[in-house]
Amino acid sequence: MNRIEAAKVVAYLNRAGLVGAMEGQAAVWADALHDVAYQDAQQVVRDMVRARTSRERWVTPGDVIAGIREARRWGVLESDRARRAQQIDPPGGLTADQERAWRAEYHEAVIGGAYPDVAASLATQGLRALAPPDPSDAR
Repeated sequence: MNRIEAAKVVAYLNRAGLVGAMEGQAAVWADALHDVAYQDAQQVVRDMVRARTSRERWVTPGDVIAGIREARRWGVLESDRARRAQQIDPPGGLTADQERAWRAEYHEAVIGGAYPDVAASLATQGLRALAPPDPSDAR
């Protein structure tokens, strides 16, 4: 995460009343979260704002890192789902267009929260729904 992204995170938390923003704070957050993807931090911070019921203390970069670790443990970060989306190959025998359509459906399902095997099944079902009717099925 860079300073601009860290400033956005701090500003968001400040507006939610979870951080007292002050000059130079974004630099500290950027340093502490240098190896964290901005989209992961953003997702965790949004979840913190939604779930936080107590103002017992300010949110720290360590809280964000702990939140990311917990989210990764459960596989709920969008970046983790996107990585998993690339781990399963489409069924064999597809044309190039069908394979692109399958991958798009699969990726959308995984990003939406489906487990890879469920996403693969949904993508395959979606592909069947798009296929023209088989003339040999006509009676």
